Formats: sequence, C-alpha cells, structure tokens
Amino acid sequence: MPRRPVPLETRFWNMVDKSNGDGCWEWLGAIHKVGYGAIGSGTRPSRALYAHRVSWELHNGAIPEGQLVCHTCDNRKCVNPDHMFLGTHKDNQRDMAIKGRGVNILNPPDIPRIRKMLDDGFSTTVIGRKFGVTPGTISSISRGVSWAWIK
Repeated sequence: MPRRPVPLETRFWNMVDKSNGDGCWEWLGAIHKVGYGAIGSGTRPSRALYAHRVSWELHNGAIPEGQLVCHTCDNRKCVNPDHMFLGTHKDNQRDMAIKGRGVNILNPPDIPRIRKMLDDGFSTTVIGRKFGVTPGTISSISRGVSWAWIK
C-alpha cells in the first residue's frame, strides 16, 4: 500500500526550532546554497521552496507577485514571520545598505559621487575601478536600476 504524502505544513513544523533566545525560529532542515532554509514542495516533480517564504504563506497568505519576503533579523535560517516583511528587490537592497550588510561594496554616500562622475563624463570602467565594482554596476546606477532610492 502506498504511503500517504506528509502535508507541507507538517513537514515545515517538524523542521523549526523556536527555542533560540533572540526570537528567531531556526530552520533545522536542508539549507539552499545561498543560505536560506529549503523544503520540498511535495509535488511531483518536487521542487525546493524557501522555508521563510513557506512560513510567510502559512501565517499571512499568498505572497504578491514581485514581492520578496525580507528578514528584519538578517538571519537567513529564520522562519519567524514576525521577523519578516514584504518588499521589492529595491526595498531589500535599501534595507541591506542601511544595515551595512550584504555583498554591497558601495555605500549610500558613494552614489551621489558616482552620479557626479557620470555627469562629468567618466566612463563606467574608470568609475568602477575607483569604487571596486564592475562597469555593469555603474551602468545599473546610471540607469536607475540600482540605488534609485538615493537622491
């Protein structure tokens, strides 16, 4: 007789440790290569879901299209919905910059200086070398794709 599949919610809660003193609910299951908790969707073929997104949906419902589930605690293994907020990619980048975390080499005060150099005719390559980033990063800033929230 075939086994009945274990519901996603049950599998989720079996992998959550709420005993951390800082309020984070630590994910005990698989970890995706980028550091977020991962859980199988339970569908065939199965696909990996981020555990923090599953937690958000269990507690708050569907995640609107184009929205990320961002962490206020900056703990990628945390699945406590009280430590999360919905936001766009730009919102998440802004949160990272304000907190001084992430892979950003640039800081908010650099952006007006970069824009000034662009206005003065410096190439993206020259500016990129000065700030230790790629010309593509400088191009994204010039087009308003990155760091658009900095005036």
